[in-house]
Amino acid sequence: MAEEQKTGEYSIVKQGKEDVLKISMENVGYSPSLENSALCMMQTISKLAQVPGVGRIIFSNGRNYEYNYEQTQMLVEISGIYNHLIKQKNTLTFGLDEGDSARREVIQSLIINLLRSDPLGCYVELRRIIREEKIRLRGLTNQTEIRLTQMYVSLLDYILGLLERTKLVQRVRDALEGHVVGDRSLYKIIFSPIITPDFMYTKLMSRIPLNG
Repeated sequence: MAEEQKTGEYSIVKQGKEDVLKISMENVGYSPSLENSALCMMQTISKLAQVPGVGRIIFSNGRNYEYNYEQTQMLVEISGIYNHLIKQKNTLTFGLDEGDSARREVIQSLIINLLRSDPLGCYVELRRIIREEKIRLRGLTNQTEIRLTQMYVSLLDYILGLLERTKLVQRVRDALEGHVVGDRSLYKIIFSPIITPDFMYTKLMSRIPLNG
């Protein structure tokens, strides 16, 4: 008998040679849908960062929402980048010794929030910031500010390069022009789960007395 899952918890289920990430989505307050919910995507990528060797994802809330291997690997790649970046102390503390808190906050927001909830939006936002910073750089005369801006652009370019090579970005790269942060329309093209009954849930509900 399978172990009961609590709301928001997950388990790794072995199906043949494949590890399946099964996430309980009962009463979580948001859609069990990668394509529709930024919060769902963020929570899923966070879990994948802990268990990177997953082949499929299943959300369970009375029905099973199953994302296949190809779709799952797109998020596994993003979770790997997230893991890599948060372990780079110099990345998250950028400009700390220079008192450059504004740029540090931008980088932290991009990595900690946007990368997990809207990786396509993160990619588009990185391109926008890099473009604006390069334009601003041309008018700078203060050597300290020039150096900091060059370091900032270099770091953003590095993160952009990591994202640029992912299957997720490559899949819709030609459609990213004009993409707005928070828009989920491209995710609806990429992600589409197979929805099936959760037979364990159905069996449990059938055992509950009508007057219980």
